[in-house]
Amino acid sequence: MKNNAATVKTALKAEIDSAEQNIQTPGNASAEDKAAYQAAIDAAKSVYEDTSALQAAVDSAAEALKAATITFVSKNNAATVKTALKAEIDSAEQNIQTPGNASADDKAAYQAAITAAKSVYEDTSALQAAVDSAAEALKTATITFVSKNNALTVKTALKAEIDSAEQNIQTPGNASAEDRAAYQAAITAAKSVYEDTSALQAAVDSATDALKTATITFVSKNNAATVKTALKAEIDSAEQNIQTPGNASDADKATYQAAITAAKSVYEDTSALQAAVDSAAEALKNATITFVSKNNAATDKTALKAEIDSAEVNIQTPGNASAEDKA
Repeated sequence: MKNNAATVKTALKAEIDSAEQNIQTPGNASAEDKAAYQAAIDAAKSVYEDTSALQAAVDSAAEALKAATITFVSKNNAATVKTALKAEIDSAEQNIQTPGNASADDKAAYQAAITAAKSVYEDTSALQAAVDSAAEALKTATITFVSKNNALTVKTALKAEIDSAEQNIQTPGNASAEDRAAYQAAITAAKSVYEDTSALQAAVDSATDALKTATITFVSKNNAATVKTALKAEIDSAEQNIQTPGNASDADKATYQAAITAAKSVYEDTSALQAAVDSAAEALKNATITFVSKNNAATDKTALKAEIDSAEVNIQTPGNASAEDKA
């Protein structure tokens, strides 16, 4: 009579229903844990749906699924372990403080990765998968950052700017002494960074940009057109002055004419630099002051007056001079 009794699947059905709820519950079970549990559920459902399954097989399937459930729930409910994530965060916070060649953008990206990892670490409801993912992401960000931060400093562009600048400063042009001094100071500063074996990329790039800007400024001034307006005015004035009748001697006039000729030579020189033009204008201006001073000097009649007085005394003195001599 027992051999023909109907198979009872109630317990198996209860295990299956419970298992299908468990596998949907978020927790710390890994993907492999879930796959193993799903396989146990599928095996149990296969027995449950088998209309010819005997009681022993049904009971065995229920027992196997019960054991699989105990294992899965234990793993799914396990406390989240954040040790590896904390270690990655601690390491990253040291790395980002270490001076190196990482750019500002590199540091910003790394900081964002650290911030994201800390958010997961501080989340008391974070599951193990999220914690592990955050740790892995921060580890990858650390590898990238450290690689950039430890990269060799590249000074090629800085050297090129220095070489160019040292040629520029030797080139004759209209830059003033002050312009040259300022440019030389910029070159010296750039060379100091270039020769510093501990200089980081940011400092090298900054020195390169600073010297490049100084070069643009210097070359602009050095190549500026020569202005001859003041020299022309001095020449025009001098050519009028030398034609003005006055008390300047022939020697004074010759000296003044030589100064005018020298100034005109500079004025007509299309390659003359501003310093030479300014010097010629100043020299002619000084020559003009000297000449005009002499040319406008008061006429000295002292000797003539003495001669007149003596002659008038002489003509009144009786003697043998004829009337014609006296006349």
